[in-house]
Amino acid sequence: MKLLIFGASGMIGQALLREALTDSRIEKVTLVGRSAVGLTDAKLSEIITADLAQTDYLDSIAGCDLCCFCAGSSAAGVSEAAYAQVNYVMPVAIATRLSALYPSARFVYVSGAGTDASERGKVMWARVKGRTENTLKKLPFTGVYLFRPGFIRPLPGIHSKTWWYELIYQVFNILYYATWPLLPMLIRVFTGQLVTSRILARAMLATSKLPPGREVIDSNSIYTLGVRGGLDEPTTHAARARELIIRISAATGVVTWLGLACMLLKMLCGSG
Repeated sequence: MKLLIFGASGMIGQALLREALTDSRIEKVTLVGRSAVGLTDAKLSEIITADLAQTDYLDSIAGCDLCCFCAGSSAAGVSEAAYAQVNYVMPVAIATRLSALYPSARFVYVSGAGTDASERGKVMWARVKGRTENTLKKLPFTGVYLFRPGFIRPLPGIHSKTWWYELIYQVFNILYYATWPLLPMLIRVFTGQLVTSRILARAMLATSKLPPGREVIDSNSIYTLGVRGGLDEPTTHAARARELIIRISAATGVVTWLGLACMLLKMLCGSG
């Protein structure tokens, strides 16, 4: 499989690249970005361009089976026009050109939980991402898969280029390990919004095995794809074991925290 990645220097793109280079199914990985990622590998090649929306560089790509678009920008402090230039105009221009060159390819676009497919909501970024998704669905790819992750926990070595995202991730990691397994279990069970960067990356690669079509893939489906390798595939023994261990750990953690809470309450009542 020949893989094309946009945004490999970002948090999601870093995780995707790391998985792709160790995946035996992938014979070629091509990165497109404004700067080099600083890695060397026999499968890896890079195209450096100042303007990603000027898509002539796509003519030099030697084949594409799967394109994963992870590039984008934050909506903080920018106008809707400026945000749309990066998060609508650029991905649509790239995807339009790529679909003309490789209509048999599959295209993965990472938007986010809360994306507004109606394009009429009050949240600016959600409207723009919704418009992008709706436009991508109309392109003649074999498959278009629109990823809407909730909270992504980056694994060690994976970092965000946006400083305040990185700060949030680091604070969350401290809370995550300090409260294991209570906080992860609560987020996973009651919101379905927590996935790791590795699970997200594996889910993106697993779209190569999904049926052709257009599909919105939410956080729960991302988790299923990333763990099992396919939405409709039977769970492997290893995946069942992992899920069982997580459930047992979570249950043990709840009992432990409840016990500590009871002890603390008893101490407080006793001291009164």
